[in-house]
Amino acid sequence: MNRGINDTKDLPTAYLSAIYDEVAGKEIKMKTTSTKLGKQAVVNEKKRRSTFNMEMETVSVTAKNLMEAASQTSTPFVFATQVEHVCPMFRKTWPSFMAAFSETLQKTEDNVEASLCLEGIHCAIRITCIFDMSIERDAFVQCLARFTLLNATTPISELKAKNVECIKTLITVAHTDGRLHDLHC
Repeated sequence: MNRGINDTKDLPTAYLSAIYDEVAGKEIKMKTTSTKLGKQAVVNEKKRRSTFNMEMETVSVTAKNLMEAASQTSTPFVFATQVEHVCPMFRKTWPSFMAAFSETLQKTEDNVEASLCLEGIHCAIRITCIFDMSIERDAFVQCLARFTLLNATTPISELKAKNVECIKTLITVAHTDGRLHDLHC
């Protein structure tokens, strides 16, 4: 599925294996006690949407309560004073960021949401360049390149506004962060 996506060449096997191992090694599991509906079968689209909305409301209320409880504690917030603190945190969380940005970008028709996802991808690429994280950088760049639809068989007339914005972001990344990457090499 990923053949020829690196300027018509294949990505390195070690790179793809590392991504696969990262995803395969961290299974996502949901709590079974967090929904009010239990294990009812969802029969049609309306019911699925209603179930989703109810679950999202439950998650929102729970998150709000947790944040309010955390804000009332007397533990002081400690600011990171060294930029080097970002690297290990980002190294642990980048797959989640990529999944969130790409999933939302794939599904959204909202230009504001798409713009926020592209800004997030751009910032992630910048972080990977600063800390010379080549595998992570390449993964974000490939993700962005895929959304341009430039290497697809899609007629140019079918490109959406978000695909054009992806092209612009990719060019901006090449111009600004490409230089930053070259400084680290």
